[in-house]
Amino acid sequence: MSVVHSQVRPDRRRRRMGHRTRLGALAAAALAVLGATITANAASAQPLPETARAAVAAASPTDLGPNVKVFDPSMPVAQIKQQVDAITAQQLDDEMGTNRYALLFKPGTYGSAAQPLELQVGYYMDIAGVGKNPTDVTINGRIDVFNRCLPHPTKPGQSYCVALNNFWRSLSNLTINVAGGTTECRRTAMFWAASQASPMRRVNINGPLSLMDYCTDQPQWASGGYIADSKVPAQVTNGSQQQYLVRNSTIGGWSNGVWNQVFSGVVGAPATNFGVPQADGRLHFLADSNAAITKGIVALILLAVQDRTPAEIVALEIEAELARFALRSQLSSNRTQGIPNMIALIRDTAERLA
Repeated sequence: MSVVHSQVRPDRRRRRMGHRTRLGALAAAALAVLGATITANAASAQPLPETARAAVAAASPTDLGPNVKVFDPSMPVAQIKQQVDAITAQQLDDEMGTNRYALLFKPGTYGSAAQPLELQVGYYMDIAGVGKNPTDVTINGRIDVFNRCLPHPTKPGQSYCVALNNFWRSLSNLTINVAGGTTECRRTAMFWAASQASPMRRVNINGPLSLMDYCTDQPQWASGGYIADSKVPAQVTNGSQQQYLVRNSTIGGWSNGVWNQVFSGVVGAPATNFGVPQADGRLHFLADSNAAITKGIVALILLAVQDRTPAEIVALEIEAELARFALRSQLSSNRTQGIPNMIALIRDTAERLA
């Protein structure tokens, strides 16, 4: 075994001792300053009086820019709605505009059954909860996207209501207990009638959700969307949505398909044979609704077309089959507005497969 001894010359030892002495003095000074800082911080950590807190907030407000709005549960519903409605009024038709808005909700509960928070989303409006989980922000009310109604291109004096151009908006990271609605039809669901570039992510929707707006004038078309990492325990009304992608979500059901409906990792996804001929060449449609009256209307329409061949459905006068029930004389216009659209979807499917 070998032992290596290290010898330090006396002059180097003296220099090291001097260096250590200076370091010790610096450390002692630093500790003294740190101690004073800790004492000061401990003193400042005591609760501030309300007036002092208000003064601090006024002196150093958080500035995220004029187009970022931050809401907290202490704000009255009317105040939140007033601010959002002003932005919505500006953005509803601002398809080619340059304004962009982020509307952020701090953790907590907004609205109530008696006074629901009802918001409408226009172009370039992103609404998000800023909690860790979607359940951290709860909105009792609704966040809607409706059809955009424009003058009819060939019929003067008539409107043309579609969601085909409802792009560029989003909803994320919050929970909505669906409530409210300005009309009988609007109270049947929360509406997200958007088309592409309008994702819905990490959202819990407790109540019926419709991806088409069936409460306006025809034709009520919509063209594609995206839902991910979300929970919708009730059935989702796809309606006129031509294509949709749903990923890693839980749904209570899916009403129908038009062109391409894609589901990946979705609990409650529909059967894969919607609108596809059975072994005998006949079509079997799947459709339903959470609303009792609408469920009955759907059942009557399916009764007329179910398990017929595509050619038979194309030749069938579906409206005539329904005439004997006199639905328009027994139900409000809001209830019957969706009938022509559903018939059109069935005909489109039959014509494509005939």
